Amino acid sequence: MDESPPLSADELDRSDALIDAWLGRQLAQNPVLASVDRDPDVGPTERRWHLRVLGEEKDTFTLRFTLRQRMLHYETYVMPAPEENHGAFFEHLLRRNRRLVGATFCIGEEDAVFLVGAVPARSVDDAELDRLLGTLWAAVEQCFGSAVRIGFASRFTDCPLLLHFMLFRSTLVFRPGGRYVGDRSGKCDPGWTGHRADTRRGAGRP
Repeated sequence: MDESPPLSADELDRSDALIDAWLGRQLAQNPVLASVDRDPDVGPTERRWHLRVLGEEKDTFTLRFTLRQRMLHYETYVMPAPEENHGAFFEHLLRRNRRLVGATFCIGEEDAVFLVGAVPARSVDDAELDRLLGTLWAAVEQCFGSAVRIGFASRFTDCPLLLHFMLFRSTLVFRPGGRYVGDRSGKCDPGWTGHRADTRRGAGRP
């Protein structure tokens, strides 16, 4: 457990500025990061950013960074709850967890799969933010395709093209306040609801 004192108001502002500056450089230099949005719907001791990230296995996904006085929390929606092969699906995620440092696959709203973690707020600097972005990107990339093929195996036989669009080329994004929304379309909808997002390769790049 981190026993360091919480950030003061001034220290929170400085950490906020550090993260903002790092995100600005990433947007300019890192092709993986497509866009960044600040969430205004937070309390006075909290800061939140939504990072739209481009992948290969999963075309796009949204990371949420939440800075509080003691910890920087981060999470991303990975996929909906599996429709089949539940034991093999969760075994796959648990084996992946053993290899991760600073992040964990877990079950969240509507039994969907999330990747979550946190680090002490006082440890946050450019190097730590670089590590976090790399860890989260790699974890999603290395797990997503195989997990989909286990948890939605029948979909590949029934309607593979639509499944590919919905799972590999869609993203769940967070609304202000922390609730997530995502794509819903057609007979192969694996169970999420919300508005349609623009998921074309490169959409949203600055």
